[in-house]
This record gives sequence, structure tokens and C-alpha cells, in this order.
Amino acid sequence: MYLYNVSIIVEKSEEDILVKWLENFLAGIGSYKLHFLHMMDSPHEGETYCIQGVFDAPSTIEEFKQDAIAEIHKHIQSHHAQKAFIFDSVMRYIKH
Repeated sequence: MYLYNVSIIVEKSEEDILVKWLENFLAGIGSYKLHFLHMMDSPHEGETYCIQGVFDAPSTIEEFKQDAIAEIHKHIQSHHAQKAFIFDSVMRYIKH
């Protein structure tokens, strides 16, 4: 199992607009089980939000990236350039 995390750091002046867009956009993605989180006590300037999903295989993550994350990237570049930044990471669960 893999955890795919997308972090978005947004300036306070853009926060409400971007968060509302993300909520609406993510609500329209029915085939993925996602969590939308607000990071508390972020070490970054502005506010940090995360989109997280658990996937069975890396290929499913790639599919999600093409289906959804590419659209989020495009929206941020078009509407929040220089005001919001996005980065992702993939983590594999380890048995313990």
C-alpha cells in the first residue's frame, strides 16, 4: 500500500479562493478515496493544505496524477501563480 501526499502552500490572500476551488474539484472525483487536510503549525509562510490518498500500486498513483493533479497544477498556475506552490511525495507502508 502506498500513501500519496500532495502539499499545497498558499499565501493568506489567496487561501479562501483556492480552498473553495479545491473542495469543489475534489468533491467531483468519485473514484478515489481522498482526504483533504489543513496542516496545523506549518513551518512555511502562508497556509499548507494536503490531499492524501491510499493506493494499492504506483500505477494507480500515476493514473490519479494524470486525472486530477495535472488539473490542480494547471489551475494553480493560471489563477494563483507566485501565490501558491504544490509538491508531492509517495510513501510506502512498512509492516511493523
